[in-house]
Amino acid sequence: MKRMAVAIAAMSVLIVALACSNQGKLEGEWHRVNGNETLSFFGSGKSGTVVRVAAGLFGPTQEEGTFSWLDDTSIRLEFPGLLGPEVAISNVAFSGDRLTLKPLQGQAAEYQRSK
Repeated sequence: MKRMAVAIAAMSVLIVALACSNQGKLEGEWHRVNGNETLSFFGSGKSGTVVRVAAGLFGPTQEEGTFSWLDDTSIRLEFPGLLGPEVAISNVAFSGDRLTLKPLQGQAAEYQRSK
């Protein structure tokens, strides 16, 4: 009986931890607030694909890269570049339908979930 109670308690903790995870909140399309950039995240779990669409000199540009969670509050974004990959490690915060990406070096960018 005691083992069953311990097992139920452990499963409850696991379910709460998964429900509170930021990793499941990232998937979808996000438009930059006060900017001309859209990030679309595909994949569930610890890694997946990210598509960035931004205003370019000759019209919109689209790049496909990858993302991977380093922990529940940090993410690694990687896009191909002419001189090698462009890599950014950012802290991630969610507030309702808002996503904030704060690179380790640089200014935070805020995104609104696309409806």
